[in-house]
Formats: sequence, structure tokens, C-alpha cells
Amino acid sequence: AAFITFFLRFFSQKTMRRLTVVFVVGLTILYFSQHVFYLTVNGFYSFAMTGDVTTGLTFISRIVSNLRFTQLLYLIPIIVIGFTLRANKGFATKLFDIRYDKAIRPFYALLLGVAVMFIAIQTISNEPVADTGDQEFNFSDVDLYNNVYSPHLAIDRFGLLTYARLDLKTIMFDSDGTRDTNTMRNETEEYLSELPPHENNDYTGLFEGKNFIMITAESLEPYGINSRFMPNLNAMKQNSIVFDNYYAPLFYRTTADNEYMTHTSFYPDREVQLSMQAYGENTYPNTLPKHFKSEDYDAFAFHNYTDFYYPRKTFLPDTIGFDKYVNGVDMGLLTEDQGEDQYWTSDLEMMEYAIDDLIESDQFFSYFLTVSGHLDYDEGHPIASKNIDVIEDILANENRTIENEEYKYYLAAHYEFDLAIGYLVEQLEENDKLDDTVIMITADHYAYGLDEDTHEEFNQTKDLEETSLNVHNLPMMFYNPSLEETHVDSIMSSIDIMPTVANLFELDDMEYDKVMGKDVFNENSQNTVWFQDSSFMTDDYYMDISDGQTIGYYNQQYNENDVLLHYNRLIHRSIINRFILQNDYFGENKPLEDSDSN
Repeated sequence: AAFITFFLRFFSQKTMRRLTVVFVVGLTILYFSQHVFYLTVNGFYSFAMTGDVTTGLTFISRIVSNLRFTQLLYLIPIIVIGFTLRANKGFATKLFDIRYDKAIRPFYALLLGVAVMFIAIQTISNEPVADTGDQEFNFSDVDLYNNVYSPHLAIDRFGLLTYARLDLKTIMFDSDGTRDTNTMRNETEEYLSELPPHENNDYTGLFEGKNFIMITAESLEPYGINSRFMPNLNAMKQNSIVFDNYYAPLFYRTTADNEYMTHTSFYPDREVQLSMQAYGENTYPNTLPKHFKSEDYDAFAFHNYTDFYYPRKTFLPDTIGFDKYVNGVDMGLLTEDQGEDQYWTSDLEMMEYAIDDLIESDQFFSYFLTVSGHLDYDEGHPIASKNIDVIEDILANENRTIENEEYKYYLAAHYEFDLAIGYLVEQLEENDKLDDTVIMITADHYAYGLDEDTHEEFNQTKDLEETSLNVHNLPMMFYNPSLEETHVDSIMSSIDIMPTVANLFELDDMEYDKVMGKDVFNENSQNTVWFQDSSFMTDDYYMDISDGQTIGYYNQQYNENDVLLHYNRLIHRSIINRFILQNDYFGENKPLEDSDSN
């Protein structure tokens, strides 16, 4: 307020009034938009994300559904200032009669603003997050202020206005002014060198030499997989390794960020508009296509939608290394214009298009990203509306009813995915490929297109009362006809897929010390799910940041300081992760004596 007043007093009363209205309206929009964004994806946006407005169209229905009557309270400042300026012009005149009358006055006003800000910054706590002992990095609120590693915590500690200012500063200037490049290089090298070594285990080479199909299913929930509505997928579980504690955290750019984690084993950067685009020219020592191709596999990628939102046409082949990427336009399933209108296409038709490439290849790794299960779940969804009668017939045959229309359309949309899975398995079997093929199925994120009441009504496997973080607990399994149903309890997330797959197929080129993820079967490493708000979860405990930093224990031998100490290490890891991406560490890393210290 002091700085805004300092700025306004240079102008005439008329201009001052207008600028005051602009400030009040702007601040109102900031608070309102962050509130709606939080209700939509349980996070706070960075100004770096606002450059791609078109992506926000994906959330239009969710934004509307998260409007609240109480949000009208945000209009109070605008109403008050509007009433003041129009109803009491005498008071308004006096209110803005604050122009500088002497040349020295601006310096006094500026001094006041600087003094208040200086005192505020000096009173930020430098008490470490945990009792770290001899550990070099012991983060405090001062570090949070200098390096916003958690928007939730920053807003909780400093308020939304300060968070917005720090966010703008990060975008406009150096993202981490507390460490120079040489220091960060040293810390990065030390961090990577101290990662626990990967050791062979009971699952090493289990799938060596087999074909591999990796399918990321749009918004696939565990309560959609059952013998009635998804019989093909449900039947596959009987011959699968099932990961009961797989998590796919919803990061800033939803599906795109999940893909980024899966394909690079690095976390996305909230300080850029889109990580797969901003870091598309980076060097990644490990990607599954490159490793499989070194074993003489063909590498294909398919997605039955356009690249209207995300640049997969360059990211998947050029950055990640697939031999071929085909999208929905290439398949003839839709036009680019239909992509702008969110015209969701058939997963089954994508499989029908792609099957020849798989059948004709001697050995292949194929990645499928589906779209039939995308929101909105209503009669306007082309795939859901096509299958809704099938869902109604299934319910009628069982003399059952589901009153929740949104959920019925969700099932109808995902019924198409089950048809695609059934077709894929059938074709592989008919062409004598099934026994030599492993199919991995995961979800990209939870179905945020369903409202909270729907999740609570139909959920049967997630303990949402324990922590809301469990909403991200999603299906993941590896299928092959020779497997017996096996359940893995160890926790893992999207970031761990690459090293886990590399171990299962015994990919010799995999460099486990140059990724953020870990092989879930490696006993030397503690897998951690890291959420976008900096909450985290392990096999032993969790911390839920958005729930007041609530700590929960699965293993009572740990205490609060153990959890906070682990959190401290994760903060350090997130800073290392960002440094690697922003500096193309593996592509541009040079001897320290030759590097730039700016």
C-alpha cells in the first residue's frame, strides 16, 4: 500500500482515481482467479503459466462448477470504491488530495515503503524446517522467501500479494539469487554422486527381450475398473503385476506434466509456461525410447488428439527419441479445428490405426496416450454419448440404477478405452504376439472432471478420510498372459516409471544416477511421491501441506523431526531438479573452471 500510494501521488486527482480503480480491480481479479484455480486443480498458478490462455479452455467447465456464491464478496472493494467516488464526491476529492507539494515529499514516501518492507523481510523466521544436525542444507522461511519451492507455503507464510510479487520477480530475474552457478553445479554433482546405487533385484530382467506397450489412460480411476463396465481391463488384472500404491500427482499442466515426468524422470518446472516446450531442447541421458532402440526395438508413439495444447509433435520424437509419433489428425480421426473445440475421439479407432505397426515390427516399444476418457462427462461428449446406452443396458440387466448422470457419462467415456484394450489384446493374440508382449497401463491423473461428491460416493479403494492426497492413488499394472496376479505395496509415482521399467527389461544403458525417479523394486532407495504443493508421501509417513502441514504415520518408529528432515532433503532435491532443467545440466555441463559464474 505504501508503494502504491507513493506511485499514485505523482498524478493528478483524475488520473489518481482511475489508477486506484485499476489497482483495486486488478487485485480483486488476482485473488478471485487464484481462488477458483485452487478449487479447480488444488494449486496456485504462476504468472509464467498465463501466457498460454488457450490451455485454460480445458478447464472451462470445471471453472464454472467451482464458482461459489460467497465469491461475490470479492466485489466488496470494487463496490465500496465505486460508491465512494460517485456518492460522495466531496469526500472523494479530499481522499485524493495527496499530491506531492514539495520536492522532498516523494523521498519521504519512498523511505516509508522501503522501511516497512525492510522490517517485514528482517522479521521472516530463519528457524530451520527441521533439526538437521550437520546437514548442510537446513531450509527456513527465509529460503522459502528467496526460493518459492511451495506456493502453498509461501501464501500461508507471506500472503498472496507477496507470493505474486515473488513470482513476478522469479520470472523477470534470476530464479535463485542465493546461489551462483558454480555453487549450484557443485551441489548438483554432489547430490547425483550420493544417490544410492541401483542393485539387481528379484524383478531385474523379468521382461527382458519382450515387446513393450505403455498406455497412459486419460483420467482412469480404480472404481471404473470392474467386470461390468470395463470387463477387458478387469480380466487383465488376473495376469498382472498390480501396483496398489501408485500415485500420479496432478501438476501444473496436468497430462503434459505427467508425460514429462514419465518420459524424463524429472519434475516439471512451475516457473515456465510448459516444461516439455521450455526444456524440449535439453539433453536427457535417459529416455525409454533411446534405451529400447539401443536394444534394436522400434519405438512408436500414438495419441488420438491434436497438438493444439501441447507440442508432442516435437517433444516425443525429437526430445524423447521415438522413431514415429502419430496424432489424431494424422490418423484422420479429427481436424485441427475440431481440436480447438475439444472434440474427443475414439481410443478404439486409435488402436485399429496403430495395430499394423505393432504386428509388422519384429520387436517394438509403443507408447499410447488416450483421450476418450477426457472431461466433460455429459451428453456433449461424443464418445460418452455414443456409449451411454450400453451403460444404461448394463444397469438395466442388473436391475440397478445410478442417479449420478455425470458418473454414468464418465463410465460411458471409459467404456471406449476398455473396447480398445480388448481389441489390442485380441489382435496381438491372433498374430502370435501376445505372449511376447508386456502391456503397462497407468492413469495420467485423477478424474478431476468429476466433482468431489462423486469421488466420495463411488470410491472404494482410496482412504480419502486419512488424507486428501489419496485422491491421486490411481491404477497401474504390467500385464502378460504368463503372469499371475501379484500386488506390489511399495509406493511409487510417475517419476519412478522409467527406472522401474528399465529394471524390469534390464535396459543396460539406463543411468540410474541421472534421474529423479527410482526403481520401485530397489531396496536401497526410499521412493517418495512429491506433489505440486510440496506435500509428500512415503511408505512410512506423509505430510499434507494444504491441510496445515498435517503429518501422518504408517510406521510408528518415525517421529516429526524424521519427517521434517526428509522434507528438508526433498526441498533440496527440487532445487537441484530445477537447476538441471534451467541450465541444461547434462547438455551444457562443462568443467567448473570454464563455466559462467553469473
